Amino acid sequence: TTIAGNGTAGSGPYMLRIPRGIFVDVGLNLYIADCGNNRVQLLQQGYTNMTTVVESGSNQTIRMQCPTSVILDADGYLFIADYNNQRIIGSNANGYRCIVGCTNANGSASNQLYQPWSLSFDSHGNIFVNDAGNSRVQKFLFISNSCDEAIVYNDTTTSTTNLNITTTTSSLYTRSYQNSGLSTSSIFLPTCQTPLSIGSNCNTSASICDIRQPCQNNSTCLNDNTTIRGYNCNCLPGFNGTECQYDYRICQLRTCSYNGICYQSSNTTFTCSCNDGWQGAHCEIKINYCKNITCYNQGVCQSLSSNYTCLCITENYSGRYCEIKSGKIVTLERVSKSFGYIAIIFLIGTAIFIITMDLLKYYFGIDPIRKRIRSRRRVKKKKVIPVVQKIYYKSSSKKRPVNSVVLIEETNI
Repeated sequence: TTIAGNGTAGSGPYMLRIPRGIFVDVGLNLYIADCGNNRVQLLQQGYTNMTTVVESGSNQTIRMQCPTSVILDADGYLFIADYNNQRIIGSNANGYRCIVGCTNANGSASNQLYQPWSLSFDSHGNIFVNDAGNSRVQKFLFISNSCDEAIVYNDTTTSTTNLNITTTTSSLYTRSYQNSGLSTSSIFLPTCQTPLSIGSNCNTSASICDIRQPCQNNSTCLNDNTTIRGYNCNCLPGFNGTECQYDYRICQLRTCSYNGICYQSSNTTFTCSCNDGWQGAHCEIKINYCKNITCYNQGVCQSLSSNYTCLCITENYSGRYCEIKSGKIVTLERVSKSFGYIAIIFLIGTAIFIITMDLLKYYFGIDPIRKRIRSRRRVKKKKVIPVVQKIYYKSSSKKRPVNSVVLIEETNI
């Protein structure tokens, strides 16, 4: 996908000519070193046309010839590798000025560049330059020694930027470039009595310890020309490394967790003073204040930072341990107990009755229930079955004979 340029060389707002270097900032804006047009283009996020950030012209403060690399520092200032002008230029609040290679000629000296191709910063603000024509990579150290002055240092070269004037020191002369114009002038600096002093007043230390301040963790830097680095670091107890960058102390920032305070008791042992609610060798264990606490009426214990509380299941319970019951709960419990007592009494009475009947039957030989059953059986045996008789006769005026037969039909019920 093409995001910049239309495939045709040109100088329009949407065209490029021999683009070399690019840089994307934290806002996803794209900076392009447009070498063929001697300018730097900006393509903002969400836009299709580019904006010219800096270019050579009468209305600009600096002239470029084929910029090949572009980068922004932590403060958002632009730095450019000016390929055919053999230098590095940068911006600040006052405009653009020369930073490195400001002798206006190519060369192989420590303060000169030959066809610089790209540049980059490290975390300390030091500049690394790919000096392609000299087949080397140069490192220029950055040091800020006042509110208005910044120094770029390279072994025998010091570039001082003071407000709007950039000065590059080399051998016996300096060449100054005014940001407000293109004219140049040469001035002579006084010769300092000691090689360890630099600056127009010889009041700036040129020692590597003062310029770089490489030793970390409050260690002491000692200048030593017999070493490759040119210095040695005298580390405090518990630190080591070439720049005392490694911390081997027993008590470190995270030795005691959760803001606990570490106290070193010997070279190999320590003690952590834990905050409320934490315990353990490293204050890593949260204290369970509910361990031996019982909450009544189904309450739940919740451990706090330095205490505990019982969470009652309903509003009918209250108190430190949910032990206090409301009047409604007390009344319901009394009613429930009353019904329970009645049921218990009924069961006890039934049990006593059964036991009494068993004693009478098996111990005294008295079985009231059996006698009652027998009497009922006797009554059933003596019961007369009723008989319904139907008598059929024929009425006659004659006198019935003595031996006449009467038909009787019996029906059992």
